[in-house]
Amino acid sequence: MVKKIFYGVPIYGIDNGIQVFDALVVVNGIVEFTGSFEEAMRLYPDASRVEIKEGCIVPGFIDAHINLEELCYYYKDGVLDGVEEIRELVEVVGGVVKERKSNDLLVFGGVENELIKKINRETLDTISAEKPVVLFSDDLQLATCNSKALEILSITRDRKDPYLGRIVRDNNGRPTGLLLGRAVEMLRRHVLSQRLRGIPLKLQKILSMLSSKGITAVCDFGFSSGMIYRHLFRLCVDGECSVRFILMYNVEDWARLTPFGLGSGFGNEIMRFGGCYFELDGSLESQTAYLRKRYRDTGARGILMVDEDALRKDVKKMYNSGVWTSLGCSGDGACEIAIKVFDSILSSRSGRNAFCRMDSGCVLEDGDVDDIARLNINMVVSSGRAVKERMFAIKAMGKDAGKAFRIKSLLSMGINVGFGSWAPYLPIDPIKQMYYAVERRSPGEGPELRFFPKERITIEDALYCTTKGSAVVCGIDGFTGSLLPGKRADFIHLSENVIEYDADKLIGTRVLATYISGEKVYERKGRNGAKGNSDSR
Repeated sequence: MVKKIFYGVPIYGIDNGIQVFDALVVVNGIVEFTGSFEEAMRLYPDASRVEIKEGCIVPGFIDAHINLEELCYYYKDGVLDGVEEIRELVEVVGGVVKERKSNDLLVFGGVENELIKKINRETLDTISAEKPVVLFSDDLQLATCNSKALEILSITRDRKDPYLGRIVRDNNGRPTGLLLGRAVEMLRRHVLSQRLRGIPLKLQKILSMLSSKGITAVCDFGFSSGMIYRHLFRLCVDGECSVRFILMYNVEDWARLTPFGLGSGFGNEIMRFGGCYFELDGSLESQTAYLRKRYRDTGARGILMVDEDALRKDVKKMYNSGVWTSLGCSGDGACEIAIKVFDSILSSRSGRNAFCRMDSGCVLEDGDVDDIARLNINMVVSSGRAVKERMFAIKAMGKDAGKAFRIKSLLSMGINVGFGSWAPYLPIDPIKQMYYAVERRSPGEGPELRFFPKERITIEDALYCTTKGSAVVCGIDGFTGSLLPGKRADFIHLSENVIEYDADKLIGTRVLATYISGEKVYERKGRNGAKGNSDSR
């Protein structure tokens, strides 16, 4: 029997509010005690002691909406998250390029936005002039290419900038290699058309990257044809999966899997099936989110991708077969339809206590918020959209833009909210998600640029949404998401006591270690790492 006492810093439990403890006792991977250090020592005198020397301990972060397969594409040759200098980047990328014998496109992801802006075609050409090399920022809004990659993409002096995008050029009009906004789409389409090789190694890199962010569980919307999941299942069987996975269905998956009884919750605590996902509309950014009112500049209402009656019938089939449903809806018009569908399900005798979830909810009327609360629908939102898409919301909706990206309004009505990154389309960084939710602006921007600050939330609420709240919306709060007796000991060691400081302190906060079932799966090293933890008897 393995017994450990973690102590030395504030330990935040997170349940219906913030609980703080001096000690955490883990027995065989399960939280068995939370309370004072003296009481822990009295009750468990034979336990090993792990002293944490700075910051705080919080439950592991849970990302309620990612796309694992696309992450593998955009990080297929390397994860550059945490690289801070050009010299280091050139060294890391150069090492990979030298090992590659083929001339396939080499793709590296996770570069910080400010760093990637300093890297141009000439920088990457020093690494390789013969092999195509591209780098993506961690939010996919920026990319840079070497000369060979620009040639493959036919990006020349004469290539026009796409709508809402920019091909950065030098004083002579020649592309520098840096692509912004919609210009990145040209590269993304090419990357997704490539064949993915060496999947097990790529998955291991992605899992390591998730652990380095303090992420202990994710809800995946990859809808893989089986290529990714086959290898993921093998990692799980071999005991090498360091992140818990909830795998979402699409309708085609449901038709194949339910005859075998593989409904929601089938699996174990490392990997299990979640619910079936229906996407009702597009995004505000592309003006395809389906709105009640017309877009101010185009006169269109967006795109509705489903028929309401057909959707209602399909959703009913899901619940009758033991599969819960998540409806992805960005515009308030699509949200209205989602609410009606769930209302009809919950009004039926068989669906009275059905688990219902909506993803995105970018635009919500006050009445929508009231109905979501009345029906006890779980909400998954991305706080990063309040920053990334704020100008699109203002352009599309004018004075009604305050109805976009509401978080405080949802929480104030008692609605359970979980955070999803929508990675790789937004940064897969829960600490940034917390910052965006609290500040409604990017780091470095003044307070006057906050997007409708009345929707700001507290750090405590942001921490809840990315831990316990996300566990609830993923259907796994029975065993993870909080540090309470009986739960799995999934937690992270942060460099700062985030509860005691304002949001600006979040930006400098680092994940120093990540634990799954009380076992360390990640530890940060280097000059910004931990001062050290100690094991003793």
